[in-house]
Amino acid sequence: MDKRFGFLVLAWALTCGLSAQTPLERQLEKKGLVDVCQLDSTIQVRLMYARPDNFVGKVLYRELNRAYLLPETARALVKAQQALKRLHPDYSLCVYDATRPMSVQQQMWNTVAGTSRKNYVSNPANGGGLHNYGLAVDVSIDS
Repeated sequence: MDKRFGFLVLAWALTCGLSAQTPLERQLEKKGLVDVCQLDSTIQVRLMYARPDNFVGKVLYRELNRAYLLPETARALVKAQQALKRLHPDYSLCVYDATRPMSVQQQMWNTVAGTSRKNYVSNPANGGGLHNYGLAVDVSIDS
């Protein structure tokens, strides 16, 4: 097998989650959220809170490997990806955060409460933020 092909398959598996769904991911789907890679497998996913190199300095997503959004939000993301691909075929959207469980929101809040960074995190006691409901997505453009 060509090494480049093997690398592409590995990259796709990592970005669009060939791994088995976790209980949390099944729960999100039961609530009506969709895996964005199911709608467009060219969208890259690198969830920042599934890695320790984020602003809290630790892994927060232990059961979340895929980017879930409400269907309407996911369709808007797919439209943006299609527009980007038409203009710049070598570029792709990369999702860094999508639906965020409220338990993770609480961990984030606990980390920033009483600091100047609290302005960047929604207080879960007040209902959290748009990420907690599948209405927000953090994206960048990658080549």
